[in-house]
Amino acid sequence: MPFKFEIKLDPRVFIKKIQAVGTKVIPYIKVDVEDLAEWAFEEIKARTPETSSGHRDIGKLWQMTTNRTAAREEYVIKNLYPDQDILIIILEEGAERHVIKPRKSDGFLHFFIGGKEIFTRQVFHPGIPALNLLSSVEAELRSKVDWLTQRFFDHVKRLESMGIT
Repeated sequence: MPFKFEIKLDPRVFIKKIQAVGTKVIPYIKVDVEDLAEWAFEEIKARTPETSSGHRDIGKLWQMTTNRTAAREEYVIKNLYPDQDILIIILEEGAERHVIKPRKSDGFLHFFIGGKEIFTRQVFHPGIPALNLLSSVEAELRSKVDWLTQRFFDHVKRLESMGIT
């Protein structure tokens, strides 16, 4: 089963309460949501480990896109690694020790280690511990969103108590 990971933040969550105090606060909420998305993006890149085999740095393959329409704004974080599903599963759940063989029975594996070109029929992979990379960032992001939401509602209550609605 493919594992898909996307972080989506949508300011519409706040719009209903925002309308109670006027549209002047909407730009501030959008800035907060943009800051949260940027934090999550940088945190995922920073937590992604470097490969030991000399492969390109996987952390540089993370990309954040913004989808904007008149009614909504959405931030999507994804990895551009060719086998993204496999990468995400390994980063999240880890991998047991295993043998890596070429796809074709008469083929070779080809890679570079320390500038040396290697051709071999199989490699013994030592395994990778589960990193819980994405789920840990997602959990922290959820707590930050909860805090931001509570802060916003507290501001709304304060404005309502002052008669500014």
